[in-house]
Amino acid sequence: EFKSKKLDGDTKKLLRDKLKNSSLELNHLWVQKMVTTEAALRERMTLFWHGHFACMIRNGLYDLQQNSALRTHALGNFRTLLIEVSKSAGMINYLNTRQNTKQAPNENFARELMELFTIGRDNYTENDIKEAARAFTGWNHSSDGSFKFKSNKHDFGLKTFFGKTGNWKGEDIIDILLSDRRTADFIASKLYFYFVSDVVNKSHIQEISEQLFSSNYDILSTVRLIMLSDWFYDEKIVGKKIKSPVDLIVCYLNIEEKKSIIAIQRQLGQELLAPPNVAGWSGGKRWIDSSSLLFRIKLASIILNDGNIAWNEKGDMAEDMLMMTSGRKTKRSKINGHKGFKISVNKKALEDAYLDMEIDDIVGHLISTELSSSAREVLNKSNDTIIGKLSAILSLPEFQMS
Repeated sequence: EFKSKKLDGDTKKLLRDKLKNSSLELNHLWVQKMVTTEAALRERMTLFWHGHFACMIRNGLYDLQQNSALRTHALGNFRTLLIEVSKSAGMINYLNTRQNTKQAPNENFARELMELFTIGRDNYTENDIKEAARAFTGWNHSSDGSFKFKSNKHDFGLKTFFGKTGNWKGEDIIDILLSDRRTADFIASKLYFYFVSDVVNKSHIQEISEQLFSSNYDILSTVRLIMLSDWFYDEKIVGKKIKSPVDLIVCYLNIEEKKSIIAIQRQLGQELLAPPNVAGWSGGKRWIDSSSLLFRIKLASIILNDGNIAWNEKGDMAEDMLMMTSGRKTKRSKINGHKGFKISVNKKALEDAYLDMEIDDIVGHLISTELSSSAREVLNKSNDTIIGKLSAILSLPEFQMS
């Protein structure tokens, strides 16, 4: 165990760089796991909880610990998951729980616990925040990331929270929040938005909430209810949600360059382990904007034809910044004065996967809705090779939807 205060400036910078690079490595490993896993639902739920408990950690060890907790409890019990994440080094650092002491309570975690993780905005008072913050005083962690309760920093006095008075600890605050049906309603609405539709259906959300609450927050049975409901397969719902950037990347199968995966995530607006803020990604129609739409549509063709992509970190992506190699050499470091990188996938694996399939079967495997006549016309004009057909299919607007 090291004491960071004793390190000189250069050593601290080197350590920070190594921790940041380890987070980028974990990003790549997570994408590969999503591509190759046989437990697809668990990975989808891990991604869901990553957005729900959004943390910008930039420490490979703490990132890995929190990611493992999300995966372990992704389909388990929400209370167990909530406590595990709340006690993780990543969350404790991100929301300043380490600075929350009886001498100087810090309200950051208590506020976000209620607003974003459990009961939702406008369902609590400022006094509830203050009293909850007192209950979480003394929560800390060791340098190895393990939870550490510092009793000398904890406020053992009586606290009144949601009208109940007691010598509440942090776990008690969580239990009081979970006993309130509005927490189940809030989680149910987020699950509905994630899996089903951007358009609110109160009766469907109420059905999900009832299952969640009556099962004592059992996640698997709740997700099973969603996916076995008739309304989940309604034609008004299927194929109407815009794929998230990570969903899109996973569909392309085994992008080989690590830096390419990070750059694509940044350009599309969803970098794993680096949410924009504690509220996570907004999702829905916000996945599409003027800087990402063109990139989304052209990405498949560029990838499948071993193209080069130029980009800048501000998110600007003009049409002439997307370049195919087409027989000419392009420096990887610069394209039109912008950063550039070559990107490709394992094309042999793609060819082997679709070799014996008819075009309609390939479309059915990759796109969940019926194609329009204009989309059919695009496919009819496409190259007859497997890669040519895939390039055309993956570039259709219908492929952007799920």
